[in-house]
Amino acid sequence: MRTVVKTAGLTPDQYTIAWQSAGRTEQKWIGPDFVTVAQNLIEQDNIKHIISASVGFINDNLEILYDVDIELKQAIETKGGKLIRLQMPNDDPKLISALKAEVLKLAKA
Repeated sequence: MRTVVKTAGLTPDQYTIAWQSAGRTEQKWIGPDFVTVAQNLIEQDNIKHIISASVGFINDNLEILYDVDIELKQAIETKGGKLIRLQMPNDDPKLISALKAEVLKLAKA
């Protein structure tokens, strides 16, 4: 996350970290929940535009398409805000090249 923040040139007051969903394990979930965080940003800090960058994933999947695009968006809009979700790399040629290079490097090891 630090690399993303540094590359984007963000200051600590320009971002927050929240989590999409708890896993189905017995381990305590680290939280905080992204719906609660987003709603608090709107209600308490009067922030109306929330950008979601799901840095834990590299492609659109059920957690992105439902948790973010439906659940989070609805929660934000209900409070008068707007969600902007950054695109996932999916099958971007740069991602595929990077993955290929890593696989080939490991295959030679």
